[in-house]
Amino acid sequence: MHQYEKEKMKHISYRLKYHMAEYRISQPELAQVCGCSIDTIFSYANGKCREENMDIGILKKIAAYFGKEEYYFCNEYLKFIDTVKVPEWLKRKRKERNMLQREFAARLHIPLNNYKAYEAGIIRLQFQYWKEIENFLTDE
Repeated sequence: MHQYEKEKMKHISYRLKYHMAEYRISQPELAQVCGCSIDTIFSYANGKCREENMDIGILKKIAAYFGKEEYYFCNEYLKFIDTVKVPEWLKRKRKERNMLQREFAARLHIPLNNYKAYEAGIIRLQFQYWKEIENFLTDE
């Protein structure tokens, strides 16, 4: 596989199209197998849906259909969201730095109310803030 092909395979939409072509399965057929709408498969395969907004459950069903590893069609963010207890992880990372919620949120440029909701598990940590946290933790 050429470097260009390897780069493209990093994208969920490309991997999906590649395997659909390899298995000769249509979008309507895959949608039926996965129990989702044709529009969902169309938007995933054609890059019309941002990767971080894709449904992890559907991506896992697609991976199972193609006989791939469970998170094959997920990016690092989606895998993180599905495998890590985010509220506990956030609280642990914040406490390791001896920071209050408002200090941690301010350092990460996250609105305090949003941060509190993420740490309480009320809403899912948004991709942009996950990226900010990852950068902050890596820069130390």
